[in-house]
Amino acid sequence: MQRSRFGSAAFVLLVLTAGNVLAASPSFTLSPGSPTLAAIPATAGTVLDPAVVPALGPLPPPIVGIPFAALGLGPGDVVSSLAFGVAPPAPAVGLKVHFSVDAASAGVAFPPPPASVSCEAGGGQAKSDVFLSQPFGPPLAFPNVLELDGNGLPDSPPCAGAGAVGLGLTEPSPDDISGLEMCPASFVFSGAILTAPVYFTLAPGSPTLAAIPAVPSDILVEFPPGFLAPVVFFPGAALPVAAPCAGPPPGCDEVDALDIFPPGPTILFSLAPGSPTLGACPASAADIFVSGAPCSIAIPSAALGLLPGDNVDALAIDFDGDGDFVADPCDNCVAVPNNDQVDTDGDGVGDVCDPCPHVAGGVPVALTSIKKAMLLYGSTGPGGGDDRPKVIKAVFSSAAAFDPDSVDNVHVTISKSTGPTLFAASLTSASGFWSQPNSAVKKWLYKDLAATVGVKKALLKESPPGSGTYLFKMTGMSATTAGPLAPAPGMELTLEIEPVGGTPLCYDAGLLTCTSSATKDICAP
Repeated sequence: MQRSRFGSAAFVLLVLTAGNVLAASPSFTLSPGSPTLAAIPATAGTVLDPAVVPALGPLPPPIVGIPFAALGLGPGDVVSSLAFGVAPPAPAVGLKVHFSVDAASAGVAFPPPPASVSCEAGGGQAKSDVFLSQPFGPPLAFPNVLELDGNGLPDSPPCAGAGAVGLGLTEPSPDDISGLEMCPASFVFSGAILTAPVYFTLAPGSPTLAAIPAVPSDILVEFPPGFLAPVVFFPGAALPVAAPCAGPPPGCDEVDALDIFPPGPTILFSLAPGSPTLGACPASAADIFVSGAPCSIAIPSAALGLLPGDNVDALAIDFDGDGDFVADPCDNCVAVPNNDQVDTDGDGVGDVCDPCPHVAGGVPVALTSIKKAMLLYGSTGPGGGDDRPKVIKAVFSSAAAFDPDSVDNVHVTISKSTGPTLFAASLTSASGFWSQPNSAVKKWLYKDLAATVGVKKALLKESPPGSGTYLFKMTGMSATTAGPLAPAPGMELTLEIEPVGGTPLCYDAGLLTCTSSATKDICAP
């Protein structure tokens, strides 16, 4: 069947402006009637992301991660399950099963803390939450625990003050998570086009089912670049289900939770209450099936701490080694938590574990020498916002030409040698603060004497002239640093020069010999 574009150019432009290139994880859909959809605004076919990294509430509402038109859908379509194809090929210790349940689910009763399905459901809030189970070990406190709370507030009375970081949803309310993937939408959507396949099912009555045609148990896929009618990736009859027909349960089967390992493929799914297959097996709407032989249950409801009458209506299965709510296959830094997935230089390595975060493909080279770096603390003490970092005589060699006054940006970062960033600044060519007093001499001055934050002045010069050896020094302003440092762990200095069309330069040095006082830290090699 010929795939056709959906909607006018003006309509496509409208939904693209709603998209977000960089967003937090997870990605999810909401069922019709969820009040947050109107607040965004979005539809039940729109893939959403948290507006901020999941944190304790209150939080802003989610944002559009993938507009429904990018999936080839229309405004009346309802996505009933969602997957980006990152499920692992087989279970192992540490496998995480993330799921949500519907409003009628109760869960096996467990006494808080921690919060679980049972106490969240008792407060009418479970349907907008994400729960975690590890049925293959290591065991959690209970077979399921609250992982992501709808609003990020510990306000479900039966949970006795236990809670979790949130997604920006409204609780208690009809907000109901209907599809789930533990990756940000930016993993598959650039903000303009799809960059990887997106798998999903549609609820009975969705107009696109009739147009394809397909049924609510068929697994659909939208291939890059998107904005075309989706196609059937795997028919429900091959899962197999007993009644792969067009209507809703109890007449026909409906897949309402999904994850996929595309090679093969291996499909993990659950069925909506009333689906004929559940009675034929018999099985529960809280059981997780696996494609293959009829009635093959990969994870029974009891292993998730759920009752036979409960319903898993959103599902994501993955490994997440750093616990940042980003599945390892879509995490650009698998060993260090970075839910926001910021990758400044676009090299596929997240800034938090990229030794050269501003220059794509940069590999750090040791500075030739450095005299010292200093953190001078203001009257409020370390971390008060009036700290002044200084870099004294950092020396490096480069055969590559650069010119910060015209095209090349300079980035300087001071971090703890075993911890977070203390100070970072970008001295860009576009700022207008670089100057080269003599075009015949490789000496550049950076002066922003009115600066109240960042860098006040810096010097970069070739010394001696013609040697290819350069000296850099800098004085910063109004930083917030976490000192004192001495006697450990010391500092690390990273200096990057981001050329336009040239060779990326990245230098670093460990400064592990430190002395400390109430007013300053001084670290040298």
